[in-house]
Amino acid sequence: MVTFYPIFVPSQGSVYTKLTINGTTFSDAFQINVEKTIGDSNATSNFTAEFDNYTGIHNNSFSLNDEVIIYADIGTNPPTTKLFTGIIEDIRFSGDSENEKVTIKGRDYGAVLIDMTVIPVIFKNQDAGLIARTIVQNNADDIVTVNNIDINTGTNIEKIGFNHKNIFESLKELAELSGYYFFVDNDKDVNFIEKGSNIVYRTFDNKCVYNADFRKEDREIYNKVWVYGDRILTGNSETFAADGTGSIFTLSDKPHNTRVTSHGVLQQVGGILDMNDPSTDPNLKYVVDFNERKVVFVSGTLAGDNIPASGTLPITIDYDRNVPVLKFRQDNDSITDYGPKTKIISDSSIKSYGEANIKALSFLAENKDPKVQGTINVKGIINVNPGDTYKVNLPWHGIDNQSYTILSSNYSFNKFNNLSCKVLTIEVNKKIVDFTDTLKEQILKTRSLEVGPLEGNFAVVKTATNELVVDTHFEVWAGSVGNSFIFHSPKHGILNSPDSLIGNGNLTQGAIGSFLVGSGGF
Repeated sequence: MVTFYPIFVPSQGSVYTKLTINGTTFSDAFQINVEKTIGDSNATSNFTAEFDNYTGIHNNSFSLNDEVIIYADIGTNPPTTKLFTGIIEDIRFSGDSENEKVTIKGRDYGAVLIDMTVIPVIFKNQDAGLIARTIVQNNADDIVTVNNIDINTGTNIEKIGFNHKNIFESLKELAELSGYYFFVDNDKDVNFIEKGSNIVYRTFDNKCVYNADFRKEDREIYNKVWVYGDRILTGNSETFAADGTGSIFTLSDKPHNTRVTSHGVLQQVGGILDMNDPSTDPNLKYVVDFNERKVVFVSGTLAGDNIPASGTLPITIDYDRNVPVLKFRQDNDSITDYGPKTKIISDSSIKSYGEANIKALSFLAENKDPKVQGTINVKGIINVNPGDTYKVNLPWHGIDNQSYTILSSNYSFNKFNNLSCKVLTIEVNKKIVDFTDTLKEQILKTRSLEVGPLEGNFAVVKTATNELVVDTHFEVWAGSVGNSFIFHSPKHGILNSPDSLIGNGNLTQGAIGSFLVGSGGF
């Protein structure tokens, strides 16, 4: 989506804000902060509001999970532009009876998705956007809507499973694979949008920027990517010639589920070296040395001589070998410009080579070039959305009409900032990972490991209670018998008897049409 606007001209007048909690407006907050941020594949928002609590005026004003809406406009009072929608998650009282304040904090509905998980499910050969919409509909339809999820991303995922992974992390994974990002807007609707597609033709320059700080570094460049997925069992078969004396056959890989055929006859049973003894087991034909990759034919007084005799038919050993789902990708231009920089990604949820390939390509596209991040203080501007792309023209920083993505927009509303119209600070372009991002990633990974792999079958039982109204009535129905009858039939009874199909009347051929054949009540 492309939005056309003229160059930014700072608006005149003061900034006005309105804070509503469960539909009630509170006008005495002396400080309101709103932070909207975007990661590599998602955007979330949070808020903080502080109130004086003199004489306990706000002792019972707020409750956890109350819905919060914050409005802000320049020169319009009351404001109508919705800046934030979310819920209260923290209420804190501080100070003493003469100088007490209450602080409330919360997150938008996108961050709330971190606390909700996906019912175990596997998707095959579906578009990433369609999977995202299905996940939200099946697990969070009572909280958010899905009107702005693009179900035609062009990224077809061969196979992917989710086993109680939280919804936020599940959408993040799908967004990374497809080159999209997601967020929940102020109308509580999930947006799943292609990165860089929402271009706003406005420019941040010296007309609205009063301070800026930019940095560029290469510590997060990666141009050689190895993706390790789960390990899977694949079949393998090897043949050996028997000479009548050798009993040990060495395989290429460590064998699982071994099946041995000697001279066209399947050998049963097999055992494990040092666990099964041919002197006590008369049925033992061979043992497997797993770590040394060997199959050893046994002989003994009880088991007999099982060493294969020489002959024209080979010894065939069929087995499964455990191999990793592995994919490697590199960008030669980035290697030439910045030198080789390798990234190893290990994700046991990846079950196919196609999925590993998509993961490698998407990560490479995001990280093969240096990341630039800038902080800009602006005046006279409200409602800048993370994920949108703007022009930045700051010649004294060596930036000449370059396109940057908004990473975060931070609002600080108080009487001083509102009067000067300097409430907004933004960060632009590729985000440089800091300690907070690393800690968040580790927490999400830990939550994923708590569940384990998705295997087997399960059933979900849902119960409901409702009222059933029973309508009592009496029915009478008739049937046409025409001119054909069966007399003395056990089914229809005997003519002129109480059970007769045609009753106790006189039968005249061609004159009978319908007779009472049954009745009942409910």
